[in-house]
Amino acid sequence: MSPEAALKTVLVTAAGGGAANNLIRALRACRPGLCIVGTNIDRFSLARSLADISYLAPRADTGRAYVDAIRRIVATEQVALVIPQNDSEVAPLGRSRALLGARVLLPGDAAIECCQDKFRLYRHLTTRGVRMADTYEVGSIDDVDAIVQRLGSPERLWCRMRRGSGSMGSLPVSSAAQARFWIHYWEEMRGVPCITEINIGRFFMISPVFHAVGRHNMADLYLRLAFGEAVDVPAAERLDDVGTDDTFLVRELDHEPAVLTRAEIEASFRMP
Repeated sequence: MSPEAALKTVLVTAAGGGAANNLIRALRACRPGLCIVGTNIDRFSLARSLADISYLAPRADTGRAYVDAIRRIVATEQVALVIPQNDSEVAPLGRSRALLGARVLLPGDAAIECCQDKFRLYRHLTTRGVRMADTYEVGSIDDVDAIVQRLGSPERLWCRMRRGSGSMGSLPVSSAAQARFWIHYWEEMRGVPCITEINIGRFFMISPVFHAVGRHNMADLYLRLAFGEAVDVPAAERLDDVGTDDTFLVRELDHEPAVLTRAEIEASFRMP
């Protein structure tokens, strides 16, 4: 590896997310001198970014606003390569590759469009003799019964959206009735957060949050009480030791949970 290659700057989108941060770790492991710029539309995720410099970017579906923002970041940071880490950014960056001022190592636009439509990809590959799971398009809810019959009513079917990542809208089902229910549920259900349960008698998954937010470590208090030791929490701190309106919990798969202040979040990125 040449010194010039090690010192180049790359831009990784969706910075702060698990996939992007893992990529950044891998890049640093193989090229320690690499400078990494990160972007994301979510300021909370950017607060967890492992990039050297992070920028808050517009959504990819804003069109020219998104492309112009990436162009400004590329110019400001002298980025040599843009690496998208979010499905929604792959196609816009591919279509705009000639405008960015940096390399984009992506397939052609037609290949991207085909692969990002799961049913279109199925038709493309099966007509070329590639073996794939039998797949049918659900044009309307009335099609479900006929499709299940054509599939031979197997024990398990995979009901999913044509576009999107992270198994969004996907569910294994075993009957047409379950598929219809899931489609109706996905289209109609938009819930307001509410209490569903209280897990009494134990700590929950992100119990370190209490220590990160307040002045008192709940696990330590628990041990002190369990062993009969003195616990001295001033009355004024018993109800208000939970942070403020400027305190945020940021969670994601493959990340340790973090409690961050608004100031910490705002300081973690730049505006293009």
